[in-house]
Amino acid sequence: MNRTKYLYELKRLGLTQQQAGVALDVSSRTGQRWAAKGPPAIVAAILIITVLIYASFTNFLRAFQ
Repeated sequence: MNRTKYLYELKRLGLTQQQAGVALDVSSRTGQRWAAKGPPAIVAAILIITVLIYASFTNFLRAFQ
């Protein structure tokens, strides 16, 4: 995952760079570093899984509106 895709996915989740770092149990500065250079593979995998779960949950809730 490159930095552009990382930033896009953070935006979809409504997270800042700093919040993403803290949510993944690293410093807020590390979240900013990933935004500048792209995250490591394991972080990218976790982020993709989180986005998929979030999207599925959001679609599920929309079905009841």
